[in-house]
Amino acid sequence: MRAKKLKAIAFILIFIYALGASSGVIASAQKAEESTPAISENVEISSRFYELFHGREEETKSLAVGGGVFGLKIKEEGVSVIEAKRGCGLIAGDRIVKINGKYAEGSSVIEEALKSSQGKPIEFEILRNGEKLKLNLTPALENGEYKLGVSLRSNASGIGTVSFYDPETGIFGGLGHGVCDTQGNLIPIESGVTTKVVLGGIKKGESGKPGELSGVLGNINTGAIFTNTECGIFGKLDSFDLENAEFYKLASKKDITPGKAEIISTVKNGKSAKYDIEITDIDVSADGSKCFKIKVTDETLITLTGGIVRGMGV
Repeated sequence: MRAKKLKAIAFILIFIYALGASSGVIASAQKAEESTPAISENVEISSRFYELFHGREEETKSLAVGGGVFGLKIKEEGVSVIEAKRGCGLIAGDRIVKINGKYAEGSSVIEEALKSSQGKPIEFEILRNGEKLKLNLTPALENGEYKLGVSLRSNASGIGTVSFYDPETGIFGGLGHGVCDTQGNLIPIESGVTTKVVLGGIKKGESGKPGELSGVLGNINTGAIFTNTECGIFGKLDSFDLENAEFYKLASKKDITPGKAEIISTVKNGKSAKYDIEITDIDVSADGSKCFKIKVTDETLITLTGGIVRGMGV
């Protein structure tokens, strides 16, 4: 009996997912704002599961295994600079927090400030590599409009996979690692929602280059996203198929052993299935989301995805 193949759920549930941009990050190239309702739920319970990922001893409990895909829509805190012309004063990766003392709720706030500037300096409060800076930047007149020469983003969307679901609280974890910007930094989120998703095609992975899934996000919200951490996103789902769910007891990372295991993922016909892997190179001293490596041995999964799809690596 393969008793240990799914024993340590917090670490072994590595699921396949795809994000809407290159380099494995969630990114929206367009400036168009996408409506994401504010979330008023208290986030205190999400930290408990974050601690579980870091090996803190808790009472033994059972969680429902995920594997199903979901859409995610996130409203970021502030506005991210995606691209910037050299010499404009901003660089890719900057996060605009305030403009002229007003909180930057979206890129439209910045665009309005540029229009009304009449070419006069604008005060920006930004975060750059974790450091808070204040900059006075003067927009340039281009084709009758005042511009800074930057591309902005305040919302992100993508496709993820549920890692686990707690039937007692409705809390879920997904993705297996954090949602990051183009610089590899965690995106701080103001609010977020989950949606249904219809899977499309699969771009197969190649050596050193993970593949990805594609799909269409639904318009009906199915839950809320509370927080984004290096171990994944956490939130609360409105419902979960408990009738057909499999439950496993939560274990700590010290219980992980090398050898045969399984992952559960949705890559074919919109249904979750189990695929064979091997766990190797365990690092029990790791305190983040990367504490071991896996090798895909399932021929069906290799045929479908090339073995590795975004989100599978640890």
